[in-house]
Amino acid sequence: MAELDHRVKNVLATVQVLSAQTAKRTTSLDTFLQTFTGRLRALTSAHELLTAARWRGASIENLAAAELSALAPGQARWEGPETFLTPRAANALALALHELGANALKFGALSADAGRVEVRWTARPDGGFELVWSESGGPRVAPPTHRGFGATLLSQVTGRELNGDVAADYPPSGVQVRLRAGRGAVIERPESAPQTQRFRTPEVLSVGAADLKGARILIVEDAVLLALELETGLSEAGAKVIGPAYELEEAMALLSQPIDAAVLDANLNGRLVTPVAEALRARGVPFVFATGYGETGGAPTGFDAPIIRKPYDVNQVASAVAELLRAG
Repeated sequence: MAELDHRVKNVLATVQVLSAQTAKRTTSLDTFLQTFTGRLRALTSAHELLTAARWRGASIENLAAAELSALAPGQARWEGPETFLTPRAANALALALHELGANALKFGALSADAGRVEVRWTARPDGGFELVWSESGGPRVAPPTHRGFGATLLSQVTGRELNGDVAADYPPSGVQVRLRAGRGAVIERPESAPQTQRFRTPEVLSVGAADLKGARILIVEDAVLLALELETGLSEAGAKVIGPAYELEEAMALLSQPIDAAVLDANLNGRLVTPVAEALRARGVPFVFATGYGETGGAPTGFDAPIIRKPYDVNQVASAVAELLRAG
C-alpha cells in the first residue's frame, strides 16, 4: 500500500505539472484540452506497458509503437535492438515521443501525406542507448522562433530523466533529434514483460464533430465526474442522455426506456456490466465499452462492440456512438 501510495502521488504530481505547464503555453481552451489530453494519453500508454510487466520496465519498441502507430499509420517506422527501460525512463521517453509526434503532426513531416518519420536506436558502449528521430518529406523546416513546453520538456526533463542529453537540429529537409541515455535508464528484460513483437496498440476510433441530434444515449459509468463529462459532451452533440446510471441495478432499471445506443463502463464498482450489455444486445441496441484497464482485458468478452480506453476524449466517444448509429 505504501508503494501504491507513492506511485499514485507521483502520477498525480506529474499530471498537475503537465496541466499547469500546458495552460501557461496555450491561448485557448480547445488547444489546451487537445494538447493536455495527448500528453495524458502518452503517460497512459507507458503506464499500461509498465503494468503488463508488473511495473518493472517497458521496451523502447513497445513505447514507440504505442505513441506512433495510431498517430501516423504507414508514415512512421521504428527499429532497434530489444532495450528495456526503467519505469522512470519509460515515462520520460513516452512523453518525449509524444511531443515529437505531435509537433510533426502539426508542423513537420506528418502534416504531409508524403512525410515520413524514422526512429532508430542503438546500444552505447557504456550500457545506455542512443535514439535518433528523423523527419523527411514534409514542409521546409526552419529553427523555431519561440520555445514551448514540448521543447522545454525535451531539453530539460527528458535528458535528465534518462541520465543523458537531447540535441535537436533543424535542417530544411526535416527535424532531427538525437537522444542519448545513460546506463541507469536501461534494465534487463523483465520476466513478466510482454513479447515485443506481439504488442498491439489500442484501436483508435475516428474523432470528429459528431452529430447525435435526437439520439437517445444511455450512459452507464460509476465515476461521477466522468459521467457528468460524458453527459455534457453527448448533450452538446445533440443527444438526449438517459441516466447516467452509476450502479448495475440503476442501469438495468433504465433499460425499459427507448434507447438508441449506450456507453458502458466495463466495470461498475467491481461488477462487470455484462448483464446490461446482454440486455442491449438482445434488443439490437449498439453500445461501446469504456474501460480503464489496459490491453490485457477489462471489457466483457463475447461482444462485438468497440472498446475505448480511458482516459478518453469525449469527442472520441461521441464519434464512436455516431458511427454505431450510422452502421445500424
